[in-house]
Amino acid sequence: MSNSSGTNVGTEAARSTDPAGGFAQAFAAAAGKLLAADVRIFFPALSREPAEQFFQSCQGACYALHAGQGAQADAWCDIEPPLALAIACRLLGCDKTETIDQRPLTEVERRLGARAAEAAAQAADDSRQWRASPTTTPGGAADLLTVLRLGVSLGRSSGVLRLAMRNALPVGGDAPAAPAPAGPIELRVTTEDFNVSDETLATLSVGDVLATDLDTDGEVIIRVAGVPKFAGRLGQFKGRRAIVITRKLF
Repeated sequence: MSNSSGTNVGTEAARSTDPAGGFAQAFAAAAGKLLAADVRIFFPALSREPAEQFFQSCQGACYALHAGQGAQADAWCDIEPPLALAIACRLLGCDKTETIDQRPLTEVERRLGARAAEAAAQAADDSRQWRASPTTTPGGAADLLTVLRLGVSLGRSSGVLRLAMRNALPVGGDAPAAPAPAGPIELRVTTEDFNVSDETLATLSVGDVLATDLDTDGEVIIRVAGVPKFAGRLGQFKGRRAIVITRKLF
């Protein structure tokens, strides 16, 4: 379901049989090296989309990608704001692992996000050297684009990265294949991570209380197959403990 930043075994073989999976592995390795952090990739997908549809759906940091100096853009990368903010924060040396709220990116943050866009293009096509430039008015692409889509988790921040290319990896047909039936998926709710000293850990016993900084009505994180997917709050339903989903994390 996911690949860590340290996993890059069999990337070329994966590309030949599963382009989306090969791209996921290559990007995880490149992003992990770029950010010096654990980057988890989930739900890779590959499809074809009309260029206009892709550009209209861009909502985060959108970049035009060029394969040479002064060359016309051959690819475009869109990174959702929470993920783009987490990437910029990491490159600026921030030591934050909590979920970052969505907000518009500053010019500096947009320029830093370009490095992740370049890594994405390089992972999909390592035969050329890519350069990204932030753009607010993407366009000029062919009518039909190959779109590689990844869910990316960095610390407690998650988001979607989409890479659209003019002439890229082959797709069987003009639409993604229907997903195979899946079995039960683990759903886990966590409050927060915190540290205790060795001395405290050694003296713990039944009945002890571990206090956290989380308010009693604060948010909890809902993970789907280990991936942060929603934020929520604790509640009660028909006499049972329940979780109310308050927002999506990506």
